[in-house]
Amino acid sequence: MKVILLQDVPGTGKKNQVITVSDGFARNYLLPRKWAVEAGEAAVKEIERKQEAERKLEAERRAQAEKMGEELRKKTVVLPVKCGEKGRLYGSVTVQEIAAGHGGSAFEWAHQPEERSRLWKARHNALFAGLQLKPGSRAVTTDTCVPISRLAECVVETAQEADASGLPYMVVGHVGDGNFHMLYLTDPAIPAERELAESLNRRQALRAIRAGGTCTGEHGVGLHKMELLQEEAGDAAIDLMRTLKQALDPRNILNPGKIFTL
Repeated sequence: MKVILLQDVPGTGKKNQVITVSDGFARNYLLPRKWAVEAGEAAVKEIERKQEAERKLEAERRAQAEKMGEELRKKTVVLPVKCGEKGRLYGSVTVQEIAAGHGGSAFEWAHQPEERSRLWKARHNALFAGLQLKPGSRAVTTDTCVPISRLAECVVETAQEADASGLPYMVVGHVGDGNFHMLYLTDPAIPAERELAESLNRRQALRAIRAGGTCTGEHGVGLHKMELLQEEAGDAAIDLMRTLKQALDPRNILNPGKIFTL
């Protein structure tokens, strides 16, 4: 049989030539090879299609995060107000009046679960939106809690210190209980930025302790804040914690090495 070879055939040394080969060679080598090539090309195209779809999706996510970041730059405040049906109108008017008195605007009030979820989305995605302020950055997140009466003072002093540092940052918090977080954006290729953020973190924690608060509002002590807990609670309290730990966990198998050393 005659076969037109459009590509090289190993062993022939010819290109795009019309040569005669046996039926067996065509059936056992050329046709399977052709199908394999076509299948391989189809697989490559499918991979490229998926990669392009992933790139588009990532671009859309980045655009959405950047848009959300712009909204967060406007100092978004989400206030859950718990009140009965009769107090709902009064509550909304009161909150609006307080917000307006402090320069607040674009007030939105949500009653239905879907509406509340839409408004809370900005808070839930705050970290990812904030990272777009400095693309490629990593966040060093702080966590302190202070008495409500000292909250404004601590937030202002911490923000002033952050401004002086030159690091981009965000302030996010559940301020109804005095808990707030600073998110410092650092370049992973510049260790000095991480060190600076950690220094700011420590100063914030010490400020909270001086204000009668705590070095951690919700994230916990773990390994990172063991020294700060010592500063906050004192030697006597830490010794008592050790005694209770040893009595309840004599083999030290429950979360060993955390909070304090034995």
